[in-house]
Amino acid sequence: MALVLIADDHDDTITILSAEIEAEGHSVATVMNGSDAYQCVLTERPDLVFLGPSLPIHDGYETCSMLRDDPDVPDRLPIVMLAGADLDQRRLEPAGITTTFPRQHGASDVRELLARLDRNAARLENVYKALSEEGFGETPETPSEEWLRDNHYVVRAQLLEI
Repeated sequence: MALVLIADDHDDTITILSAEIEAEGHSVATVMNGSDAYQCVLTERPDLVFLGPSLPIHDGYETCSMLRDDPDVPDRLPIVMLAGADLDQRRLEPAGITTTFPRQHGASDVRELLARLDRNAARLENVYKALSEEGFGETPETPSEEWLRDNHYVVRAQLLEI
């Protein structure tokens, strides 16, 4: 099960996307501005981030740039920009957006995106094993909260390479 952060200034998008993601068995955290999105990534360490382009305080592009510039955030964290009429294609690449996802979408689109996370999460046990063999500490059967905190981004980077 993955933790997905949805940061958007449209209540309806948050409600619909949250329900679709939760229906697939994942946890969802929601915020409505860029500052809260940034803080949530640092504290909750989500596996996937959705950003709305026109978030208040820091828009989605600024928030993504802040996350990409922060050494505590893994470079490979998938950050998805919600695409609507307010999407500025020219700002996507410089901000470090991974991909876009349409606000108007079908549940199958969400399933397809989340399926990639599920496939990688199923390989987590093998990643823990490989990391423990490389000297990162405890075996995957009993990772402590401290081990998970200390190795969270290493594990996530390994998963994203699979």
